[in-house]
Amino acid sequence: MEEMFRRARLRDWLTLLLVVLVLSETLLYMDLLQRYTQLQRSFSELHSILRGIRPFRTPFNASDVKAFLEAQYVPEAGLLRAATIAVPDAERIYVASDNLLASRALQVLGSQIAYNVCRTLDLYYNGGFDGQHEILIGVRAEHIGGATGLVVYNKTIYSEKFGMEFTICREVHETGGDSYDKYADLIVYVALKRLMSGDFEEAKTLMDLLMDMWDGYGFRDTAWEAENLYESYKLALAVYLWRALNAAKPSYTKYADVIARITEIAYYVCTDWKRGIRTHYRVVDGRVIPEGDCNVETTSIYVLAYLSDYPVRIGLMSQKNWDKTVEDFRAYPLTFPTQTLNAPKKVHEKPVKAS
Repeated sequence: MEEMFRRARLRDWLTLLLVVLVLSETLLYMDLLQRYTQLQRSFSELHSILRGIRPFRTPFNASDVKAFLEAQYVPEAGLLRAATIAVPDAERIYVASDNLLASRALQVLGSQIAYNVCRTLDLYYNGGFDGQHEILIGVRAEHIGGATGLVVYNKTIYSEKFGMEFTICREVHETGGDSYDKYADLIVYVALKRLMSGDFEEAKTLMDLLMDMWDGYGFRDTAWEAENLYESYKLALAVYLWRALNAAKPSYTKYADVIARITEIAYYVCTDWKRGIRTHYRVVDGRVIPEGDCNVETTSIYVLAYLSDYPVRIGLMSQKNWDKTVEDFRAYPLTFPTQTLNAPKKVHEKPVKAS
């Protein structure tokens, strides 16, 4: 009898232990399932955001601008020339900001030349940063609004492709200035910097300041007052900033009608037989008249503003609760782009350092 009682108690203890183990496993499973569901929802939301917030039509043909940018590639330098006919830019290669932005624009457009340009910037020009324009690729810029200086790299490079010599130059911005609020482009750069630091309200205030310069056709800032000539790239920068703000807070739709109007105006500077984007335009009797040359910097900014995910990713940086989730999704590359690029199967040209 005693043996039977002992066995019964052992059986009860084993049953209780089994119940506890099953309950523990069930609770663990439910916790893991809940965590997985939350993570899946976060990535789902992130994916839906990264897929676009491009509610407005693109004012240019992607194939055309890709062909234009590729046509400016100087194989002997591993970089793009600045412009087609405007002097002296047609005879210059700017490391920054032209090639810094063009390298990412070419990435967005799926060009294999992007690898060559990125590699050249990495190997010989410290990534091509200038203290200001890297803000457009998600890198914090320290000298927005600073005095602009021009650095000329040694000798020129002769290109057999173009049958001419090019001087390799670089713009640098050494110290920050306090007059950024007089220029539309600098307002955008400062707003993006504030957004990356998590200050959405200040970025929104700067957007208001930018829109105070809008006259229905373009931005009348200090640069416009000098010649009564609108600068095309500032239209694209306004679109860039709006997309970033909208990504930070989807409820932000202020100025959506203005952004749509900006895209309508931009269409006129994007329809050029060279397939690039014109640098300036005038408005005469309500007609938009493109002026200036098609250049690499302006064309690249349009690509980044309308086709890239950089504005969206910068907007997400302002949301602190996204930090861990977005860590691997932030605007790439933050340092050396060739670390995130796969080399094309065949690299046709080898970049040569200026000497």
